[in-house]
Amino acid sequence: MEQKQLFNENVIFYDKRRPTYGDKIYGDIIARCGLNKNSSVVEVGCGTGQATRPFLDMGCKVVALEIGADLAEFTRLKYKDYKNLNVFNMPFEDFEAANGGVDLVYSATAFHWIKSDTAYNKALNMLKPGGYLAAWWNTPRVSEDNVELENEIDEIYQKYMNEKYQSTDDSSYKKRCERIQGEFSQYGFKNVSLDLYYEYRTFTADEYIELLHTYSDHMMLEDTIRAAFFNEIHNAISKHKIIRIKDTIDLHMGRKTSVY
Repeated sequence: MEQKQLFNENVIFYDKRRPTYGDKIYGDIIARCGLNKNSSVVEVGCGTGQATRPFLDMGCKVVALEIGADLAEFTRLKYKDYKNLNVFNMPFEDFEAANGGVDLVYSATAFHWIKSDTAYNKALNMLKPGGYLAAWWNTPRVSEDNVELENEIDEIYQKYMNEKYQSTDDSSYKKRCERIQGEFSQYGFKNVSLDLYYEYRTFTADEYIELLHTYSDHMMLEDTIRAAFFNEIHNAISKHKIIRIKDTIDLHMGRKTSVY
């Protein structure tokens, strides 16, 4: 199974534990794009619909694409009362939309699964002049109010995954943001911007292990190694009662300014 399809195996955990990114990011996107009930929106990689509802509630006509069959069906049923949603179980690469007919193409923590030239060019072609592409990613880390637990988690990650727990302070994070900004410009988007948002989530040990079951790189580990890894994480959190996560969301936006 491809890494990007592993999310399909833990649908309930995905819906319960993945972030919804807070309200401000959606308000900013909606305002910047000037969206209304007549707007046409395409979501790339909807998962279980964490980032779908705000645009549905606006009355936008939303097309949600999801490669995982179970995830797509979950989202379809979750929002079955909305008449302005169509969910398609297919990759973005295979989706056909009328060129120049979409006001917003957006993707929450999924755009990186698509080859850059395909992702940006396809989005650009389907957007109206003045339409936007918005893509964002979340980097979770243990909140700075528990340095001891953060250090323990880091040691466990070093042991089992040979890397530090995710950080927004290291150079690789900054380079990734710079690379994405460069790609927006490279593929023809204008008024390119980067905005950061911060949210907090709190988990018990059991809840946090459920979250880890939605991380494809974690689930790619060999079963016995993953079990030992998760057990040590669980024990570390149990000792501290809870784990508080600080989410850093980097939102990248670019505008189509002419007909292509």
